[in-house]
Amino acid sequence: MSSVQGVVIDIESSGLDVESYPIQIGWAALDLSTSGSFLIRPADGWIYWDERSEAVHGLDRKDLDAGLSVSQACQKLLIAVVGSQLYCDAPPYDQFWLDRLFAAGGWTERQLHLAHINTRIPDEHNDAFMDELEARARSHDALNDARLIAAVAMRPKYYG
Repeated sequence: MSSVQGVVIDIESSGLDVESYPIQIGWAALDLSTSGSFLIRPADGWIYWDERSEAVHGLDRKDLDAGLSVSQACQKLLIAVVGSQLYCDAPPYDQFWLDRLFAAGGWTERQLHLAHINTRIPDEHNDAFMDELEARARSHDALNDARLIAAVAMRPKYYG
């Protein structure tokens, strides 16, 4: 996928409840050479919707009508990140939503494993990295946030 073998994934969801599900996935290669995103049409039975989350990410249920089916989303994501180490800034949430996506798509085993982005940063720079990442304004658009996380992680003062 890229000369730097790593990809940042960011996921927007219908909320933070255990009944929530992914609605948008974005990814960016750590060297920012490639990136992409897509919306996801909810699977049958995915009905939970938190209006507070909608206010944060700005997507409503009607926006999801233009999204990929769960099956298409699984296939597109697997193709996009094949062979890459995957990172995110919130593994408990993002892994939950990835697992939920693939389960709804009929996959019985975990297909993708996410590591926290701070595992790429040397220990002596980890606190400063996390402080900078937290200080950056997030758009809560999965593509923009994946690109932001990758860009911060690859800054020479943290990596290199």
